[in-house]
Amino acid sequence: EVREEEDHDEFRELRTAKLPYRTACWAPDEVVDEFQDSLNILDDYAAHLKSLPPMTKKIHVIWVDKSGSDIWNYADTPMVQHGVMNLKKMNPDWEFEQYNLTEIEDYLQEHLAKSDWEMMKPSPLIPKTDLFRLLKMYHE
Repeated sequence: EVREEEDHDEFRELRTAKLPYRTACWAPDEVVDEFQDSLNILDDYAAHLKSLPPMTKKIHVIWVDKSGSDIWNYADTPMVQHGVMNLKKMNPDWEFEQYNLTEIEDYLQEHLAKSDWEMMKPSPLIPKTDLFRLLKMYHE
């Protein structure tokens, strides 16, 4: 039980640590060097992360509007202003790709095994979009 309390304290420290704020994309070696000690990243894993190429500067935006409208048509709404627009301002050289529910479901159906798609098909939007983004990053 003492070990559990120690682990809990370590996680509390990580959650409350003041991490530096940056607006540009990090190459994996920058992330590793900057956070290796504070996040207790194992040396072997840190070496693996450093060997990876930089992330693609692409943001996958999910906008499910029943009218099929583009997210940028809502630029004056607080949700878009403080969400996607803020993200775009912080990452001006990044590419933004917008998807609707049909595109998400088509992509999932194409990239998942039939049994996995059947399990995901009745799921709410959020689990589908999370899985969609993970698959997009993995395959592209």
